[in-house]
Amino acid sequence: MVVNTTNSCLKLAFVQYLPYMIFGGNRDGSVLRGAIIEINKIIMAHLGYCVEYVKAPDEAAGILLPNGSWTGIIRQVVQKEVDMSGVAIAVTYDRNRFVDPTDYLFIDEWTAAFQRPVLKSDVTGFIKPFSDYVWLLIALALVGVLLTEWLLRASHSAIRKLFCLHSQVVMDGHDSNTGLRIFAIFLSQCKSYSPKYYTSLY
Repeated sequence: MVVNTTNSCLKLAFVQYLPYMIFGGNRDGSVLRGAIIEINKIIMAHLGYCVEYVKAPDEAAGILLPNGSWTGIIRQVVQKEVDMSGVAIAVTYDRNRFVDPTDYLFIDEWTAAFQRPVLKSDVTGFIKPFSDYVWLLIALALVGVLLTEWLLRASHSAIRKLFCLHSQVVMDGHDSNTGLRIFAIFLSQCKSYSPKYYTSLY
């Protein structure tokens, strides 16, 4: 351990890093508090240094710009405006190339918070299983099938009139409910039958 014998102060760069570094008062952050402040006090007390905090002008940890310059705390350290960072920052590949990271001060855990789901009535819930594009394809397919079924009925009627067939026999599988059956199939619903219909058959 290196102990300071010159009574000099170290300049530490900082940004607001809740809840570990919190600054208040004026815009320059004249009032500082948080866990990292206490950790720095303990470390500097053992090393015999006093501490002077310098706020990063752009309030950022620092990113590497395309022109090769840095922003935030990293810029202050690289340009020797401060001696080191006063807050914990993530070590990336680029940052590790320009500054020397210390050992880890602490290991923290990050979690995501969200509102618990609540069951609510939704009158539009029946359209949500599919996207708008899928519903459009279903509608086009339904119109196409109904149009095809109508053309078959019309052509069948025209053929009967052409050959003077006055029989009332209709095409197999085509009755007044064909359109309803097609619509029900596209919605994956069963067509309901009246009990009287079955009792009349047997």
